[in-house]
Amino acid sequence: MQQKISKKVLVYFFLLVIFGTLNNKNLDLSELLKIKEINIINSELEKQLTFLSNLDLFKKKNIFFLDKNNLKEKISENELVDNFSIFKKYPSTLLIKIDQTNFLAYLKKGNELFFLGSNGRLIKTKKKIEDLPYIFGNFDNKEFFRLKK
Repeated sequence: MQQKISKKVLVYFFLLVIFGTLNNKNLDLSELLKIKEINIINSELEKQLTFLSNLDLFKKKNIFFLDKNNLKEKISENELVDNFSIFKKYPSTLLIKIDQTNFLAYLKKGNELFFLGSNGRLIKTKKKIEDLPYIFGNFDNKEFFRLKK
């Protein structure tokens, strides 16, 4: 008899605690789990405000339900990004480590100068670096990387 009463009291106590904390107005988990800050670990890319502004759309989203594919697409849009990794620092911060691409050569298409990055992309520029080789003629990324290898 005594054991049944103590079990009932224990069950009622746990129900009181559960319903009391879930309905607590001061405990707002939806605001706690939203992304408030995005930190980039690479000082050179951090200076680019356009890159940071592209990632601002992920602020105020829930860190658990973050669409990783959409975030990867936004980061990959930047031509200077070679590799990156994303870390979730709970409860409300994203850390993005970015490796910047290395410039392998420069070339001219039309009247514009481009750098060829180690990620295989052409990066538009207005200046040229004299230490880099110059590519001329019909350019093919695959052939250049095969030659480099």
